[in-house]
This record gives sequence, structure tokens and C-alpha cells, in this order.
Amino acid sequence: PAELPDNPLSERINDEGLIRYSLEYQKGNETYRLGKSRVTFGNGLALSLYRDDNLDNPFNTTAGDDQLPTTWDSGAAGFYFESLRDSWSFRALGGDSDYYGRLMAANAEYFHDLASFGVAYVRADETPRLIAPSSMDMLDLESREIYATTNLAGLEITLNHVDQIQHDDFNTNAGQGGLATYASVNG
Repeated sequence: PAELPDNPLSERINDEGLIRYSLEYQKGNETYRLGKSRVTFGNGLALSLYRDDNLDNPFNTTAGDDQLPTTWDSGAAGFYFESLRDSWSFRALGGDSDYYGRLMAANAEYFHDLASFGVAYVRADETPRLIAPSSMDMLDLESREIYATTNLAGLEITLNHVDQIQHDDFNTNAGQGGLATYASVNG
């Protein structure tokens, strides 16, 4: 692991093994990875797995779980596949995340000279949700994202739509979720 000796995580690495790991194989336009993956599907509304060493892990500090990293790392440990072609791309992910539970996700994009279009689907089972300082319940989440980006007269125009459905252990929020539509113009 790429940890400096004076990093507080170094003690945990020696005690518990590797925190970050992956084995990757690339052949032509395809990538296969086993291990930890950090990816963003679409524009990140359906799925955004990232690491931030300056952000404390709320599950570790609130629930006191010593098995979790002390900083924010929402990456998933599992399998990742990516295929990049001239006019389209496809990515898939399956694995476990400390923050999103069990993940299954897919993202397809089509590229054209004038615009790009994409769809992303994410299923996250057993996503932890803090309901009190020392109490958690689990949600199952399903997210669908549709997005498009185009360049017109030097402006990048993006439109996103996301639909999310949630369920919890007690079905008190079954079917709840939400719709969100975003647009942006960058020059």
C-alpha cells in the first residue's frame, strides 16, 4: 500500500492487512479489475465512488467501528469491467462498499460528434443509514440516471435526470425515493 510511515493509517495496515488493492488486466479497449474500484457512472448522480483523505468517515467516528477506514473511501471491492469503443462505452461494477453495501451497477454511453447520451443503473443492497448516534438501519436503493451533453456555440450543455427508489428493513420507506432533473450550461 502507498502509505507514508508517519500516516496514522499505517498502524492499521500492519494490523489488518491491505486497505487498498487491485489486480487489473487490459486487453485492447477492455479493462478487467479485481479489487478496489473508484468510479463515477454518468455524471455521478446515480453512482460516485471516490476517496478523500481529508474527510472523516462518519460511520467510524459515530458507530465506533474499528474495521472501517478512518477517512472517506466509498470505493467498492469486487469486479469492474470497462469497454471503450469509437462511438460507445460500457462499464459494469459488482462488489461491496462500506458506504453503499452490496453494489451492482452498469453504465452505457453513446458518443456522436454533436452530443453524447448515456444511461446508468445502480442497485445497492444493505446501504447503512444512521438514524441515531449509535443506531443504524439498512436501505436497499435502486437508481436510474439518463443524461446528455452537447456543445453549441462554445457552450457545454448538460441535462441529467435521476430516479431513485428506496426500501428499508422495516418497509417504512418502501417505494419512497425521488426524482431529480438537473441542467447546466458551461462556457
